[in-house]
Amino acid sequence: MDLGMAGMGGLECLEKLRQMDPKAQVLVATGYGDEENKARAFEMGAAGFVTKPYEIAELYQKIRTVLDHERKVGS
Repeated sequence: MDLGMAGMGGLECLEKLRQMDPKAQVLVATGYGDEENKARAFEMGAAGFVTKPYEIAELYQKIRTVLDHERKVGS
């Protein structure tokens, strides 16, 4: 999900997702160098972060990293 979403906003959306499912694995994306919001997203339980613009291969790698980590933790 994108931190810069219109309407609800990314951090609020992340908060709601984590309330609905505390185990939800959420990758956060942004095109801004906003380190404060990035740190806040991690504190709120974001599983990873990708900076826009990103290549599809980079996104796939981030997803793979999150899934592999979940598999190790859940085992």
